[in-house]
Amino acid sequence: MWYYAKGKEHVGPLPNDELAALIRSGAVNAATLVWNEDMPNWARLSEVPSLLELVPKRPPPLPGSRPVPPVVATSTSKDVPQLQDVPLAGPWIRFFARCLDIWLATIVVTLSLGVVLTLYFPSAMLALNGTNEQVLGLVLLPLIMILLALFAASFGNTVGKAIFGIKVRNLTDRGSLVYFLKREMRVWTEGLAIGIPFIALFTQGSQFRKVSAGQPASYDVGRGRVEARPTSAFRKLLGVLTLVALVGGYVSFILYSEEQGRQDLQSFSWRNPITQKTTLFAGVWHPKDIEAKGGDLFYFSADSLLTEALFGHEKLGASGIDPQAYATAIQQAISENFTVATDWQPVTVRGRPALRAYGSSRTDASVDFQVTIAIDGEDAWRTLVFARGRKVDDTPLGRAFVEAAFSSI
Repeated sequence: MWYYAKGKEHVGPLPNDELAALIRSGAVNAATLVWNEDMPNWARLSEVPSLLELVPKRPPPLPGSRPVPPVVATSTSKDVPQLQDVPLAGPWIRFFARCLDIWLATIVVTLSLGVVLTLYFPSAMLALNGTNEQVLGLVLLPLIMILLALFAASFGNTVGKAIFGIKVRNLTDRGSLVYFLKREMRVWTEGLAIGIPFIALFTQGSQFRKVSAGQPASYDVGRGRVEARPTSAFRKLLGVLTLVALVGGYVSFILYSEEQGRQDLQSFSWRNPITQKTTLFAGVWHPKDIEAKGGDLFYFSADSLLTEALFGHEKLGASGIDPQAYATAIQQAISENFTVATDWQPVTVRGRPALRAYGSSRTDASVDFQVTIAIDGEDAWRTLVFARGRKVDDTPLGRAFVEAAFSSI
């Protein structure tokens, strides 16, 4: 099957007889660029002996007439020679450009997705937090492909390719976005094997050998041409250093996350400023200062769990206050922002009688909360635990927080 260049695009695939008919009709001439799978690169038809024989011969000049000057064949379009004038990019420069593009796209997709899910779909964010890295990679892959295709279609190139001085030329009739979307899918399947270990070594090795031999990668045959544009050594060095920095940053982040995970599993001691008693909270909780309008209020956050908690104290000034009456007062105090959806139920926390109710945020339906109150003489104590994307009782360590807080009374 044959392809021939027409302007900046290519036409094909064509069987031998169709190409021969075009040659005989003059639509394809000796200067037209042609290519088939047995050729390492595009070549002029005049350089392909099997096709040159099909070019109509000009008759010799009539006897006695002035010689007809030889006709130097020219391209049917001024743009066609550019298919050959710009050299193909080598395998290593393409490898570094692709790596840089993947890393940059992964960072953009991960951060954007994290913000969107945390704000609008917290339950999905919590599900992703517990997902295996390989599975998470497959989930992010379509978004990475779409981002790279959108960038290439909008700006004519991706950041990594631009830095390393290479550019993909579209040789098809398809629109830019459709072309780059399909190319990304072919690159990830035929070239990178969707990142599957061991199999990816074979697919990348096969493409490496083809590109090293001056041939297009299998996913670009008849569709695209990856060209190497002149670029400075400084830009290439900048690209390599950027790639090294991204990899180093990722490794540092993984090490930090592992250390943070170990700390979250450990407990820390916290002293109740009111009673001076100490208690142990799970390391995932981080105490922070907060101002309270009345009484004392202590704030704790567990960002990785999308959970927050408040531990409050109030001096009543008299003993014998009815817990139900105090619970009703608390319910009214928070009614502007929260709705208590259940009745107050008696519970026992660390051997103390208490009342507990559940509700949700008025401004964010994804926020569920639990409030627990207990009265000890003239002192009233309360905890409020807020969870995004799930019920408080389904939150790891949520119940343990209440137990730990009340143990300091």
